Amino acid sequence: MTQEELIRDWQIRAKRKANAHAQSAARATKFRYLIGVPSVILSAITAAAVFAEIESDPSSEFKLCVVAIIIIAAVLTSLQTFFNFGESAELHKAASATFSKIRRKTDKALVEVTNQPINKEKVETLIDDIEERFNETIEIEPLIPKKIWVNVEKKYSCL
Repeated sequence: MTQEELIRDWQIRAKRKANAHAQSAARATKFRYLIGVPSVILSAITAAAVFAEIESDPSSEFKLCVVAIIIIAAVLTSLQTFFNFGESAELHKAASATFSKIRRKTDKALVEVTNQPINKEKVETLIDDIEERFNETIEIEPLIPKKIWVNVEKKYSCL
C-alpha cells in the first residue's frame, strides 16, 4: 500500500467515524429530552397532586393515578440516570470533533503526498501523527450504536 493509499484509507475512516459519532450524539441528545422532559413534568404533576391530597380527601381513583404517575416518573428518572444520555452525547460530540480533525490532517497529508517534489520527512511525520491520533481516539471513543454504524457504512461503501 502506498502512502497516498494509506492516507486516503484513513481519510475515509475518519469521515465515517466523525459522521457516526455526530449521529450518535444527536440520538443521545434526543433520548435525553424524550425521557428527561416527561420525567420532570410527571414529577411536577406528582408534587402538585400530593400537595392537593394534603388539602383534601380525594377519591381512590385519584390516588391510584397519583401512584401510577409516581411510578412512571421514578422509572423515567432511573432510565435517564442509568443511560446517562447527556454524557453520552458529549462524548460522541468530542469523538466526532477529533475524527474531523484527523480527517483534516489527512487532507493536508494528501496535498503533501501529491505535491512534487515530495518532502518525505514531512509526509512521514504527518503519517505518524495521524496514526497516533487515530490510535488514541479509537481507544477512548464511546461505542457507536450498531444501527447508526450500519447506516454510515452503507453511505460510505461506494468510496
